Amino acid sequence: MPTPKPRRVAPFILASIMAVTCLSARASDFPARPVRIVVPVPAGGPMDAMARALATELATTWKQQVVVDNRPGGNEIIAANLVANAPGDGHTLMLASDSTLSLNPQLYTKLPYDHVHGFTPIGRVAVSHMVLVVPPSLGLQTLDAFIQHAKAHRRELAYGSTGLGNITHLSMEWLSQQAGIQILNAPFQGLAPIITALLGNQVQATFGAVSVLAPYIDSGKLVALAVSGPNRAQALPRVPTFQESGFADFEASFYMAILAPGKLPAQVTDRISQDIQAITARADFQQQHMAPYALNVVSETPAQFKHYLQQERAVVQNKVRLSGVKLN
Repeated sequence: MPTPKPRRVAPFILASIMAVTCLSARASDFPARPVRIVVPVPAGGPMDAMARALATELATTWKQQVVVDNRPGGNEIIAANLVANAPGDGHTLMLASDSTLSLNPQLYTKLPYDHVHGFTPIGRVAVSHMVLVVPPSLGLQTLDAFIQHAKAHRRELAYGSTGLGNITHLSMEWLSQQAGIQILNAPFQGLAPIITALLGNQVQATFGAVSVLAPYIDSGKLVALAVSGPNRAQALPRVPTFQESGFADFEASFYMAILAPGKLPAQVTDRISQDIQAITARADFQQQHMAPYALNVVSETPAQFKHYLQQERAVVQNKVRLSGVKLN
């Protein structure tokens, strides 16, 4: 009987085996060089602070340098486009907010990046709730009093926002829709000049992160009317939520999430996700880097983040449609 010849492995099967082996090798070698975290805001503030805290911790975990690269501007479009066009190997990451993946696709007809396929969503790390404030000179102490005042002074009041399409802009537009008021938008380059304008009564309201506005509220320089989120903010225990104030469907918050360029190998995606979750789960990290900014930790897998995005995009699409905001 002739000896059977060894069976040849089909070329496509061999190629598949080699590809899997190559991916596994790349995953086990990650990170092979310094990693950068692109941040779509200037230095300073909750998002930049979070990026720098994560960079320090990840550098220790990965035994590689992790640097923060601030690329502000364009409602996160500048930073997002940079990351979407970077190699999908995990050495370029982005700490993004709702704007990159949820808001911009509804606000802009054309974007330079593909918000679905241009990124690998890794997971949210934190959520920051917003508080509505007014200057003491208005003599208002409740959300209902503010709404009645705005109705009595139709289109005479102005609110400060940090730009068209920003969460501070959209939050007031969403509230105006629900409350039936008309209040003018006054865009500023950041929250600091808005606070100055509020103190000078040049604008009569704004939304801002709890952590940034809490010192002004505690000192009596600004009056807090309501805070977003399901529960009262730990930093502002006396300020009622919007739900408590009669707006059960109102929400104004922004998340911070880690993204990578598209087609990141699953092994690298999971490695980054697990390492970041291990860091943010630590009590000392939360106390040092999240509590001072009134941030709520979020722990989720890449799959859970993708599911959240599917639901969030539908909600945001409806909110933007109702607000009538369109930027191009």
